[in-house]
Amino acid sequence: MKRTFIVFGAIALLAMSSSQLLAQGGGFMRMMGGGQQLDCTLLVMDEVQDELKLTDDQKEEIGEQAQQIMDDMRAEMRDTFMGGGGSREEMMESIQEMMEEFREEEKEVVALLNDDQRARLAQLRYQRMGNAMYQDEKIQKEIGITKDQKTAIEDAFETTQEEMEEAMADARESRDFGAMQAAMADGQKELAKSIDEILKADQKKKIAKMKGDEFEFPQPQRRGGRGGRSDF
Repeated sequence: MKRTFIVFGAIALLAMSSSQLLAQGGGFMRMMGGGQQLDCTLLVMDEVQDELKLTDDQKEEIGEQAQQIMDDMRAEMRDTFMGGGGSREEMMESIQEMMEEFREEEKEVVALLNDDQRARLAQLRYQRMGNAMYQDEKIQKEIGITKDQKTAIEDAFETTQEEMEEAMADARESRDFGAMQAAMADGQKELAKSIDEILKADQKKKIAKMKGDEFEFPQPQRRGGRGGRSDF
């Protein structure tokens, strides 16, 4: 059975303690490939709010609602990992269902944006997704991914995942979580190169347009500070 980096990232994180999970901040979602990301993970960032040119009233209302959703998600994610019940597959299914519920909930928050703000938010979302966007069926259809390309992309994910699993084996045994993250980051870079070779020139142009102007996301922080509440 083919698995995505979303599943692989979460399985790797099962080896960590709950405190380390929560300390991962924005890195936690990036390690899961970005595919599980909520728009609220972006909307709580001061830098993103500035990029979207939110008014002061929007910042207050959207920021508070988005942060509440993120806090609720943190709590439920923590409880899921700490519970330790069921298989990894059952845990991932539970997480998938949880994320769908939060996606529905955040629609009310996104509705508070105007059309231009929602358009730019979508671009930032694509940028944040990283390689995971190439497994999204809607995106594949939009950029014209062929059946052969889809197979090649899935093979690239599979190959990179196998290489990452080998690189992370020792790190898991030694509980070297820094090495675990480094292995994931290196794997994502190699995967990006493989996908770039699969895409055609016109498809790359469509992707570039979907992402818009490059945005520099703030580095995750554990607490406080500008952009510090963006974590997870």
